Amino acid sequence: MTESWLATVPAVALAVAWYWLPGLLVLIAGWRWSLHHVLVAPVVSIGVGAVAATLAPRLGIAWSPLPVLVLAVLIAAIALAVRRWVTGSWFTPGPTSSSPGGASVAGTEADASAGGAAWWGACVGLLIAAVTLTAHCLTAFVAPGAVSQTFDGIAHLNTIRWIVETADASPFHIGLTSDAPFYPNGWHVVPSLVMSLLGTSVPVAVNATSIAIAAFVWPASCLALAAALLGRRPAVLVAAGALAGAFGAFPLLLLDFGVLYPNALGYALLPAVLGWLVVALRTRGLPPVTREVLGVLLACAGLGLAHPNAFLSLWALASGVVLVHIGARLVARWTLVRSLVAALVVAVLTVLTIQLWSFSRTNEVMSRWPPWQTPAQAFGEGFLVSPAHLPFTYPVLFLLGAGWIALARRPRRAVALWPFCAALALFVLASGFPVESPVREAVTNPWYNDSFRLAALLPTGAIPVATAGAVACWDALAALAVRWPRPGAWPTRVLAVLATAAIALTGQGPNALEGVERARKSYLLTEESPLLSPEEYALLERLDTTTPPDALIAGSPRAGTSLAYALADREVLRKHVFGQPGAEEQYLDAHLRDITADPRVCEVVDDLGVDHVLDFGEQDVHDNYEASQWKGMTDLVPSAHLVLVDAEGPEARLFRIEGC
Repeated sequence: MTESWLATVPAVALAVAWYWLPGLLVLIAGWRWSLHHVLVAPVVSIGVGAVAATLAPRLGIAWSPLPVLVLAVLIAAIALAVRRWVTGSWFTPGPTSSSPGGASVAGTEADASAGGAAWWGACVGLLIAAVTLTAHCLTAFVAPGAVSQTFDGIAHLNTIRWIVETADASPFHIGLTSDAPFYPNGWHVVPSLVMSLLGTSVPVAVNATSIAIAAFVWPASCLALAAALLGRRPAVLVAAGALAGAFGAFPLLLLDFGVLYPNALGYALLPAVLGWLVVALRTRGLPPVTREVLGVLLACAGLGLAHPNAFLSLWALASGVVLVHIGARLVARWTLVRSLVAALVVAVLTVLTIQLWSFSRTNEVMSRWPPWQTPAQAFGEGFLVSPAHLPFTYPVLFLLGAGWIALARRPRRAVALWPFCAALALFVLASGFPVESPVREAVTNPWYNDSFRLAALLPTGAIPVATAGAVACWDALAALAVRWPRPGAWPTRVLAVLATAAIALTGQGPNALEGVERARKSYLLTEESPLLSPEEYALLERLDTTTPPDALIAGSPRAGTSLAYALADREVLRKHVFGQPGAEEQYLDAHLRDITADPRVCEVVDDLGVDHVLDFGEQDVHDNYEASQWKGMTDLVPSAHLVLVDAEGPEARLFRIEGC
């Protein structure tokens, strides 16, 4: 953990490049260079990378940048052919938007003329978000080499090492670290490439990727959604970027709880895909519609491979948007045929929703997360985007209120309220309804009925609403500036600077900063840390000198010993808590301490090939009761069979097994 944050800049830059370049190649070939496509590029990149990682081992190709680049070029060639069909030319960019008459995706002349101003607004919004969220991440992660002191962090860190060592990032391969036949690989592809290309440690690659997701991918997604729903005015883009860092519920909540790295990536991409869907719904003409549908499907593939929960979340948040669009088309031009087609579409979507939710159900053990509070309390926390008792940032609440009013007064924009309503409903069900509720079980089971996962969805819905409020406030102030006694451009410009500075400060509000402090506790290395203590971390860092390269180490994974693989590149008997250990491994877990008196222990040691054991005491990452199944690995006593090789403090000890 001696790295400096400055030394991680290349790792962050490389992660950002991997999130943008493959997607941009495809989008520029198939569409054009535009703000919308720059903002949604990461979800395409993830789709390309995840699919490339899946196909590479089947073609006998080792995991590296090569399969990603080859697949990106192939998809770009297909996209270029589609572009030729749509525009009639290989290189003609076509209309400046997807809507009739050359209007922008928001459908107003002001938006269509935004041009360079929209780019400037996006740059300012992204800069504010990048600075704010990078600062949040640096504070939360403590140090470049810090590890998340959480249950799921064990598997994710070990999986990155597993990918690099085996040169295989297929979803059918990476699940082997926890005995899962399939695990979505969208998140894993980037940190594994960062580690293999730069030679960083696993924690540095993971933390650099997390910064890229939180400070770059997430704000770009927020801008894509806000622009699709509210237009490409500079005020929209600046406000959306600033507000991306204003909430403690995301992105840091999922980088704290769990730790849910794949979920965090999926949720970071979610607004971009939702925004792209809005663009597709407003497109006219068979060739352009076909192209947008193909693009949305490609984006959905990237979203689902980041994490299936993110795709389900898209379905939930987008359903209202789609239904409003269908209703608006019917109202604008009602015919019997249109009504029948609309009814058929709604029926198909209903059936697909039921099937999707049925397929995505989780088992009872995984989905018994209890509610946090009453329905009324859950509604209050969700509506104010302050779940888990996060404190209020009152200026943000004011903008949310102003946004509700502004959108309610403009029916054409009111569709921007639907994602927030859907996210709020999901959170209230999971957080406020009892475990026995059939409605809760039917609707939120695919999210494990977990309030944390659904709390993290709230900012996706809230940011467009708060952005609408910020724009309404700006319009009111700008109207006052026009009436200045000495008219000219400078009052408006000064007001714009002051307004930008004010909304940028929302990222320093109590809501966001409390989220940062809570996340920081998951990365601090102290005696009270739930997974690794400073002594245990120090002992793991010395394994490259205290054990041979071919060592196989046993120990309780719930105490953090499995991180010997991720941190020290030493093979361990178990790479994660979950899995299906064989009878011999279970016997060793319970009886290793009896090696002197029990001859069978030596037989098991020989069969498994174990030659070292880490004893980190009885501390458990979740519940000390669960640690009892590894009771044979703790409180070991040096003997002729257990030779003490290294120790750090009273709890962290490394033994070599001899005489078997």
